Amino acid sequence: MRSTSVRASMVGDAILSRAFAAFDVEGKGFITQADLRRVLHHFGKRVDSNTELHGMLEAAAGFDRERRRVTYGNYVRMMGHAVKASLERGAVVFRRGDPVTHFYCLLSGDVEMVTTNADGAETVIERLSAGDFFGENALLAGRATRSATMRAATRIEVLKLAKADFEAGFLGGGGDGRVYHGEDAPSEEAALREKLLSFIMMVSRTERVTLAEGEAIFKEGDAVDHFYVLSEGRLAVAGHAGDLARQDAHPLGRIEAGEGFGEMSL
Repeated sequence: MRSTSVRASMVGDAILSRAFAAFDVEGKGFITQADLRRVLHHFGKRVDSNTELHGMLEAAAGFDRERRRVTYGNYVRMMGHAVKASLERGAVVFRRGDPVTHFYCLLSGDVEMVTTNADGAETVIERLSAGDFFGENALLAGRATRSATMRAATRIEVLKLAKADFEAGFLGGGGDGRVYHGEDAPSEEAALREKLLSFIMMVSRTERVTLAEGEAIFKEGDAVDHFYVLSEGRLAVAGHAGDLARQDAHPLGRIEAGEGFGEMSL
C-alpha cells in the first residue's frame, strides 16, 4: 500500500488468542462444527447443513490428520502473518500494474474498483462493502500484476494476507500437496477457497474495548450481540444494573483476566 494515510499492524498474539476463544469457549484447543455453527448464528447466518460446516472446517484445518477441526496451531499459522490496515477515503490499496502479493478482506467501509482508459478518464466498475474479499482472484490465478486499481471510497479497515502465507499454510495442505491455479483449479478447489476466505473473515472480526471503573459492558435485557474475553482487570457480575451502586452490595460473581463471558447467551 503506497498511501501515507495507511495505518497497519500485525495481528497480535493477544488478539489472535481472543478471536480463537470466541470459537473455542470451552478451551479445548480446537474448533469444531458446533463452535462454527454457534458463531455463524451470532453473525446472523443460518447453516442448515453439516456439509457446509464440514467444508469450512476442512478448508481451514490445514494439516490436521482428520481434517474435521481447526487446531490453535493451524489457526495461528493462518492468521499470525495477517496485517490489519486502516486507510482514509481516497487512499489507493493497490494500482493497476502493481505486483500481486496479497489478498484483502474488507472489514469495514467501501472500496471501488477503478479502470483508466487511454485518455486517462477513470471508470468505477465495481463497489465492494464490508464482508467482501478482493485481490484473491489475481493471486490465486497466478497473475503477476494487477489488472485494476482498488481505492477506498470511504474510510476502510482491511485484513491483508500474503500470497506465500496463504498458500504455504493452507492451500498447499491438500491431499495431493498441490496448489491449483487458474483454469487448472477444479470446482471443488474453488469452493474450498471460498470457504477458507469466509473462515478468515470470521476470525478477523475482533475489537478491543477499554472501560472505566464502574462502567457496564452490558445490562440485563440488552440484546445478545458479542462474546467477550477479559484481557486485563476484573469484572463484577450483578443481578440488576443498580445493585453494585449500593455500599453493602455483593456481586453475584467475578470475572478475572483471561476468562470469557457472554457465550452462554450466544
